[in-house]
Amino acid sequence: MPPATVFGPFRLDPPARRLTRDGTELALGGRAFDVLATLAATPGETVSTDTLLATVWPNLIVELNNLQVHILARRKLLGEGWIITVPGRGYRLVAGPASSLPEPPALPD
Repeated sequence: MPPATVFGPFRLDPPARRLTRDGTELALGGRAFDVLATLAATPGETVSTDTLLATVWPNLIVELNNLQVHILARRKLLGEGWIITVPGRGYRLVAGPASSLPEPPALPD
């Protein structure tokens, strides 16, 4: 299992199945975590939709729309700019500091 991935204020810890923002844990369901962990395994690189579907839903036939719904939900959780769509290829998790990215949404108290 890959080690923890840090991107901006986020830390994704696959062995513990935890996502935190500035040390505060964010709730993620199983498949949602798997989508993000698959993208985080190669930050800055494009992950094909076929790879995401095969990794997150192994041995199941799943429509592309299911993946798109999970990507949209992750974008809402992380804030725009962290997950990039690469048309006709897949998705990419932005690696590196968030200085040039929009501010993620504020967490509720």
